[in-house]
Amino acid sequence: MTQATGSEDRLDNIDRRLEQLVAVTEAHSQQIESNAKSIQALSTTVSTVSTAVDGLAAIQQQLVQIIEADREDFREFRSDMREFRATTGAALERIDRVMDYLMRRDGEKNS
Repeated sequence: MTQATGSEDRLDNIDRRLEQLVAVTEAHSQQIESNAKSIQALSTTVSTVSTAVDGLAAIQQQLVQIIEADREDFREFRSDMREFRATTGAALERIDRVMDYLMRRDGEKNS
């Protein structure tokens, strides 16, 4: 009977170890499933962020183009303003000379 009891103890021991192994395996399987869900969620988030970054890059490129166009427009405006100032200054000089001439002429007539 001792031999039978020894075999039963061994079988019981193997049974307990198998149950422990099954429990650990189930825990690991649940953890793996949880990790897989987390990875899927992260993958979705990364995809969303990547799409947003692509959109921002496109907007940034548009802004760069707008700034360049505005910079060119400003250069033209500044050049136009310099030209306007120069021509206005010249016109004012001519008007000043005409006024001087008219005042001298009127002064001579009145004298």
